[in-house]
Amino acid sequence: MQREYLILSFRTIGILVGVLILFNSCKEEEIPFYNLYLDVNIEEAGTAEGAGEFTMGTEVSLKANPAEGYEFVWWSEGDSVLSEQSEFLFVMPGNDLVFTANFQKTEYQLTVNIVPEDGGTVEGVGEYFQGDPVTLVATSNSYYNFLYWTDFDGEVLTEDAEYSFVMPLGDKVINAIFERPKFNVSIYASPEVWGSVEGAGYHYWGDEVSINANAIDNVSFKHWTDKDNQVVSTQETYQFIMPEDSVSFTAWFELNDGFVADIDYNIYPIVTIGSQQWLGKNLMVSRYNDGTPLPSELMGEQWQSTTEGALKLYSHQNISGLNSDEEVLQAYGYHYNWYAAIDPAGLCPAGWSVPTIEQWQELINHLIDDHDMVNEESDGEEIGVGNALKSCRQTVSPLGAPCQTSAHPRWETFTDDFPDISMQVGLDIFGFAALPAGVINFSGNGQDIGESVGFWSTTPQDHQKAYFFSTVYVWNNMSQISNSKYMGLSVRCIKD
Repeated sequence: MQREYLILSFRTIGILVGVLILFNSCKEEEIPFYNLYLDVNIEEAGTAEGAGEFTMGTEVSLKANPAEGYEFVWWSEGDSVLSEQSEFLFVMPGNDLVFTANFQKTEYQLTVNIVPEDGGTVEGVGEYFQGDPVTLVATSNSYYNFLYWTDFDGEVLTEDAEYSFVMPLGDKVINAIFERPKFNVSIYASPEVWGSVEGAGYHYWGDEVSINANAIDNVSFKHWTDKDNQVVSTQETYQFIMPEDSVSFTAWFELNDGFVADIDYNIYPIVTIGSQQWLGKNLMVSRYNDGTPLPSELMGEQWQSTTEGALKLYSHQNISGLNSDEEVLQAYGYHYNWYAAIDPAGLCPAGWSVPTIEQWQELINHLIDDHDMVNEESDGEEIGVGNALKSCRQTVSPLGAPCQTSAHPRWETFTDDFPDISMQVGLDIFGFAALPAGVINFSGNGQDIGESVGFWSTTPQDHQKAYFFSTVYVWNNMSQISNSKYMGLSVRCIKD
């Protein structure tokens, strides 16, 4: 019994020893694990995935996840860069490792569009981190103004040239809006009817602007003045750089020597005959020298009964070849009653007057005495006073063109009664250019245009009649006649 126990004990011990030997053998063959530690260079910049225990030779996958506002740079071990890819595969070596996921703040691009491109410059453009303070400063180029800043969608942000904000998360586009303003150029002519001007309108600030003045016949350009009446140029064409403001200029015109104008700026040549100076054209003024207009629409009983000055214009509807009242006025002038001729307010240009009967007679006597002319019908070779003073423009003229013309103003030619038309040929020797304006009769209507002209004197015959001087297309003389004061006749002024 005891022997069996011993044998069993030996057997048990053997089994245990075998088990221990087997355990030790298995323990020696266990595969070791190694630690992979992951770190980040900036705590809030992101996270790193893939840390753990790995056996040697294991393929390990790492992933770096940047936080908002940051970007991954590289994986590193100590000072060595392992990879610039955020997802990184490597084989685990037989030792522990410490890898670092390196992040940095993301720089966002701030772009500023300058509109228009040459409108100005902007300071402060570049790259910024989220949360950075940004200040943009807009500076206008010459001849431009800064208007405002807008966002990408065109919404206005501010009109201040300096704009400050905090850089957002992401790229940002801002527009700097500039403007090259336009300003108005106003130009005028003075007197308005003596010339024309060109170049008015809106121009960009800094543009070279050219304005031009063009004078009518018998007038010369004098100078340009600005709104303060300062002379800026004596040249018809004035060039300047458009300022940063609207401007106005006036072109001034003046009469050439040998001409005079009335209050309405109608121009008349000055004719010198002997010691007298006369207007070389029928009067066309519609106002007295004090600016009072003369009534012009009187007819019938009103025309016959007025003792106030009045005027009439021969109707163009009764003249073949003239199509408007303005054409009639320019050709033949107005017709005035005698009361207009003597009104103390004055019809004639300043320094001129309606002549007296004595002044008319002085003219006629001068032509007779100093120029051997006659003032009566004559079959001789003497020149009649009427022919000497008449315009040479008539339908038939031995002088040829331009005297022979059918265009108004002109004299008719009464060829049926006078085979020798020399008796009725206008010669216009002195430039007096008497034209056949006809008359306005008692009813206020025109008659005899092309055939006669009558010029008022200021001399009355009695309380109903006054003297005037007339020549007719069939006369060679200038006759003194009296007729009703409400007749409408032409006026020629004489210098005082």
